[in-house]
Amino acid sequence: MTDANAPTDDTLRRWLLQQLTDADAQALDARLMHDDALAERLREAETDLIDDAARGALGADDAEAFRRYRLVDPQTRERLVAARAFARLREEEGGQEVVRRPHRRRLAWLAAAAIAAAAIVLPMRWTSPPATLPTYVLLAQTARGAEAALTLPAPQTAVRLQVEVADATRRYALAIETNGRRTPLARDLVPREADGYAYVEARVEAALLGQGRRRVVLIAASGEVERDWTVVVGAAGE
Repeated sequence: MTDANAPTDDTLRRWLLQQLTDADAQALDARLMHDDALAERLREAETDLIDDAARGALGADDAEAFRRYRLVDPQTRERLVAARAFARLREEEGGQEVVRRPHRRRLAWLAAAAIAAAAIVLPMRWTSPPATLPTYVLLAQTARGAEAALTLPAPQTAVRLQVEVADATRRYALAIETNGRRTPLARDLVPREADGYAYVEARVEAALLGQGRRRVVLIAASGEVERDWTVVVGAAGE
């Protein structure tokens, strides 16, 4: 039986963006405490909101509220990075949705769980086209100092690295170090910005990554190392 008093999807989104009145927000808070079905709907509404933010589909007011109230949560920021990667792959496939909407929601949650568990976005592979590259996202909070190295499968051809940067006005280079020897991966990278985040992106050939324990280094134009990540390519990553 349908609950005629159940909040609409729009109401749930407005709650997420703190656009409800205090009275309406408090009433919804109380209901969420004991309504598991509603809590699940809220999680789905949040996934859709993050997906819209990743695609640049939010209006100006909603985008500002999203930045102000949702991006303060590190997990939301990580999910946004994953959603951007999915959105980019969809764009490369001509803007076609390659999965049905409920399945896309499950994929977004799996991507978020993968980030939380392994501190890196797992390869985001679609069934077509074959030329789509697996994408790996390196976030600032998973830089050197994390408890464990990041792991990724040995690529067959190439991968796309997306790396969060601190300053969108600077240019960057990426390099990989093995046993103290540094090999350039990409130079003169111009940061992109979306929803308050800045990142650089580069296609990296499999031969440059190699296999084994590596150190991915983000280098500012001045030559200083801004941050680095320890990764294990292949073996433990497969």
